[in-house]
Order: sequence, then C-alpha cells, then structure tokens
Amino acid sequence: MTIQVSERLHLRGETHAMRSTPLHAYLHIVKPVVTQAPAHSACWRGYVGEWEIFNNRLYLLAINATVIDKNHQRPARLTDYFPEARGKVFAHWYSGKLILPIGETLVQATNPYNPVFAENRVLTIKAGVLVQEIQSTHQAPP
Repeated sequence: MTIQVSERLHLRGETHAMRSTPLHAYLHIVKPVVTQAPAHSACWRGYVGEWEIFNNRLYLLAINATVIDKNHQRPARLTDYFPEARGKVFAHWYSGKLILPIGETLVQATNPYNPVFAENRVLTIKAGVLVQEIQSTHQAPP
C-alpha cells in the first residue's frame, strides 16, 4: 500500500505533518453534497486538510482537493463543504487525538497511515478545543 499524504497543522509558528484526519468525522456525519475528482493512490481520502491551532482552538483553513462542478474540475473551496464559511472554520465537531510525528521514521509499517517515528506529539482535542498536549518517544527496534 502507498503511504498516504498527511494533513498539515500550523502550531506555534511551525507546520507539522499530521497523522490524524479530523475532517473525516465531519464528512461522515454531515455528508456534504460535493463531488470530488477521483483520488490517487497517495491520497485515498481525496483531500488534504490544512489546519491551525489558534488560542487553543482547532481551525480548518483549507481543503486541498479537486471537485467536479458542472462537469469541470476546479480546486475545492471551504464553502463547498461549509456553505456558511467566511474564512477559517472552527472544528467544533472534532474530539480526538491529533498525532504529529517528529524525527526519523523508525519502522515503516504495513499500514500506510501508521509508520513509527522517533517521537510523536499528541494533542487531545475536545469539541474543537485543545485540552492536553504530550510528547512520546519510541525506541528503534533491535
């Protein structure tokens, strides 16, 4: 299986790859009427979300995807998924962990979403609000 493209998270002036997909929960519940162009093997979900944490709140800044509109392909807009959006969108629907890999890859797992990195920063989000941040370290296998 192909390793999947990561979501991106802006946090304290740095941009991180993110192994979590917080938009998935929204799309599963709301099912917006958007026709996405076919996915490619490095992005089966069909989009890459760009996120930020600002004042301990998780926001969706952009959805990098291609949609089909009146038989023409065009870049996706936030309003395709959030019709009332005026700028960034507060991720009130998301509760879970955001996993930010840090350092080198220690083990390339068979699951393309789950390689093992030297460290992970784990952000716990509840209803869109950052409630905990921890860092974990992994040891390379012998």
